[in-house]
Amino acid sequence: MIICTLFTSFGQVFFKLSSRNFEFDIMRLITNYWLYPAFIFYFVGALILVIALKKGELSIVYPMISMSFIWVTLISVFYLNESFALNKIQGMFLIVCGISSIGLGSKK
Repeated sequence: MIICTLFTSFGQVFFKLSSRNFEFDIMRLITNYWLYPAFIFYFVGALILVIALKKGELSIVYPMISMSFIWVTLISVFYLNESFALNKIQGMFLIVCGISSIGLGSKK
């Protein structure tokens, strides 16, 4: 699932990059080259998710998708030069706590 969330997170970053030149014109969409890797990353992430769901319980595997929020935040800070504030650190900590709680609860 970590690999799945990394792929979808990179897809989100490429969607962000594609939004700089986004218009509802078919030729502009076709020539918006940031969209292609975004769709590819999302597609690969979806395939990995299906494999993970085949091998694990939905109620355990699916909440791990929230790791995407952490990856997107980190990628955005380092690659897109977005701000990194205390509230983002707190949010990422809460996400990790939540995923850990769900994971630990599944072992009972």
